[in-house]
Order: sequence, then C-alpha cells, then structure tokens
Amino acid sequence: MRRIGTGLKGIVRRLGLEDATRLHGIKARWGELLGAPLSEHLEPGFVSGAMLHVTVDSPLWLEQARFYSEEILKRVRPLGIGELKFKPGTGRRNMPARPSGAAGLRPLTADELDSIEQYVGPVRDEGLREIMRGIMVKALRGPDGQRIRKQNP
Repeated sequence: MRRIGTGLKGIVRRLGLEDATRLHGIKARWGELLGAPLSEHLEPGFVSGAMLHVTVDSPLWLEQARFYSEEILKRVRPLGIGELKFKPGTGRRNMPARPSGAAGLRPLTADELDSIEQYVGPVRDEGLREIMRGIMVKALRGPDGQRIRKQNP
C-alpha cells in the first residue's frame, strides 16, 4: 500500500486537491479537535491554502470563536492551517448529528482516518471512494471490530 499511497499523494498535488483532502480530514476530526460546545456551533467550510474558513451558527458563537481563535488555530495548525476566517451562517445547529461509527465499535484514531483519506481522497468517483473507505475501515478494525496489527514486511 505504500507505493500506491506515494503515487496518490503525487496525483493529489497535480490535480490541486490538497485543500479538499485537508478539509475532509479536518471535518472528520472536528469534534475531537475542538470538543463540545465549540464543535457544535462552528463548522469548517473550506480550505484555501493555509486558511480555514469556518461558518458559525450565531453572532454569540461568532464572538466565542474569535475569543478562542488562538486555541483553535493551535489545534488545527498540525493539519496545515495557519489562519482562520470566521463567517456567520447556519453552521451545524440545523444539521443532523453525525454518527461516530457503528454501534459498539471503537472509532478509528485520527491518524487512521488521515491515512484512509490520503488514499481515497483523490478518487473522483464518489461511489468507488466510499467503497474503498469502507474496505479500509473494516480492514483497520479487523474481524468483529477487533483492530488488526500492522505487519512489517
């Protein structure tokens, strides 16, 4: 898989999909990165270079976002974000809650999710991308939700 991953990283760069790939990784980890209640009122919108555009669901939470901006930036900086821009909008308040994973199964770690997105992010066909993502999640969890160990060749 390492050879495929190396090739896909080059394709992502050539197609200009780096921002989209980073955004997907940020969205997948948003609750973990910010914690409640910030993550419930702020939503990553898009990435433009090193800037993360964040939609906030109310003027009150916009002020809170600005107050916590340095802390938020510290948490997203390892993901290639160097600047935040907040804007008012609907945010997550009106969105259905996202399931954290299958019932009874431990969610994958942030590193595991990032690895999966590095491999499947550049696939243009959404259906194929979801199939690949599902296979990789299942492989990382192993049979009956048990995590498999990485094996070194």
